[in-house]
Amino acid sequence: MLYSATFLLLTAWTVQGVQNNQTIITGPPRNCQDLYHQGWNIEGHYVVYPETSTHKSPSIIFCSVEDGMEAQLNDIAEKKPAQNCLDLLQTGMTSSGLGVIYPYLDHPADPVLAFCDQETDGGGWTVIQKRFDGSVDFYRSWDEFAVGFGNPNEEHYIGNDIIASLTGQRVNELRVDLKAWDGATAYAHYQAFHIDPKNNYQLQLALYDGTANDSLITYGAGQGFTTFDHDNDGWDDRNCGEFERGGWWYRKCYYECGHSNLNGLYYPSAEVGGLDDAMFWHGFRWTASLKASQMMVRPYAYTSNQTGRL
Repeated sequence: MLYSATFLLLTAWTVQGVQNNQTIITGPPRNCQDLYHQGWNIEGHYVVYPETSTHKSPSIIFCSVEDGMEAQLNDIAEKKPAQNCLDLLQTGMTSSGLGVIYPYLDHPADPVLAFCDQETDGGGWTVIQKRFDGSVDFYRSWDEFAVGFGNPNEEHYIGNDIIASLTGQRVNELRVDLKAWDGATAYAHYQAFHIDPKNNYQLQLALYDGTANDSLITYGAGQGFTTFDHDNDGWDDRNCGEFERGGWWYRKCYYECGHSNLNGLYYPSAEVGGLDDAMFWHGFRWTASLKASQMMVRPYAYTSNQTGRL
């Protein structure tokens, strides 16, 4: 019998599980019926791919007894749902991929589809932002940044509401992985990270280490989140969200809006460096446009060997 929801591991085109010590690998399920015929027979939340022609549009559905599933056994139902990807790692999800988590403290039964990095620095990371090809427009409104956008399998921003819930459960660490156009990589690691949903998603950040140089504490910590339609940057005559074409924890700094802008515009090369609206990290390649970035969070003090994988 296969577990569902918290214990489900899915990759882009396969469903993997264990039944009678045998690994099951099949095509992408489109609905509850597909899941049932593939051996997933316990009611709960699952990841499916409704568009059969592509793996780029996953969604979460609930498969019930009416769909042919069996009611959850008491020992399954009483297990605490995974609040984050570390919980998934510790209950058997050892490969990176999509996972179903339940991060909301005020409505804990609502599932969220997230990408889990189970390889970097011991795994257990919930990816909250990922960019690598410019396919998703990050010049978004306050409301869009609040709920998130994009595809967790591709470029996306998980949403400030979810980030606030994830980091409000206990002390969380933040890891930022960066990649330049010449292939060079660097990372920034912060041992304490939280955003306050009651105060414009104010950034609380401390204790940096890494190779990318800190570009977020000095000019970001203590700041509210700013978008083109919601100004919290402390600059009376300028909206940094509009000026830098993104949503971020901007702060007035002489003539600048801060030292990082990972949700800024995506440019196709580093030659456009110097534009304030590019996706940049001041301590790594100054203001040159970066090729890739990934931000992810994890409950603090799990492990630490600092091996990146962008």
